[in-house]
Amino acid sequence: MEKITRRTALMGTAAAVAVTATATAAPALVSDPHIAWLEKSRRAISEAGALFKKSGAIEDELRRTTDAYAVTELLDPHGQRKIFVESVSQIESVRDQALSDIWIGSPYMIAEKKARKTANYDRMISDFTRRKALRKELEDSTGITDLNRRAFALMDQERKLDFLITDTPATTLEGAYVQAIILHKWLHDGTPRRDPENVQLTTDEQELMNLSSRVTSTLAALVGKDTNIGFSRYQKLETFEGGKIKASRAALS
Repeated sequence: MEKITRRTALMGTAAAVAVTATATAAPALVSDPHIAWLEKSRRAISEAGALFKKSGAIEDELRRTTDAYAVTELLDPHGQRKIFVESVSQIESVRDQALSDIWIGSPYMIAEKKARKTANYDRMISDFTRRKALRKELEDSTGITDLNRRAFALMDQERKLDFLITDTPATTLEGAYVQAIILHKWLHDGTPRRDPENVQLTTDEQELMNLSSRVTSTLAALVGKDTNIGFSRYQKLETFEGGKIKASRAALS
């Protein structure tokens, strides 16, 4: 009876330890929110793509049926090459420069030439203003402006989620895997800017190096290796062997 009681107690203790260990380890398996963030990021870019597709179809139809989206093209002030303008002020600047370049001939000829050129630029300004007003009216009535606004907001959400994934330390293989997915995405599509308004805030190369180092360190920690191990083209490649670091014979070229 004593043996049974002792055995039962030991089994109960073992069971308690197992439950405690499981309770401690289980949260780690689901503690990384990276997978959920990745799904949100993917949904955001998918929804943005759908919105851009709708706005693209509307824009194609507008370009086909109206001249509201026609490019305003004119010669530069010296008449040597064609330039494209996007505002009335740009046309006025070209006009003023072109008029100031007229100096050869009698005062009457100069005045007549200036009047002719002025009338031509005035027609350009009038046409540009008309098409700009029509474009604004069409954008509002067709909803293309709202579609693009929502699409760009989703793209911004995707960018923020990607940085949230990369900046948040991963504690599981799943989390490290998600960070590796973002690394591959950035290598393929280009690294986004943390602050789109400040392109000098950081460099793409530094972002990629930081992320790859983070993934490597996480994996090394999870498998019980030294997280500071690395290599470069100027050092011998170090490999793991029997739980210890051993320099390989081959050097990176």
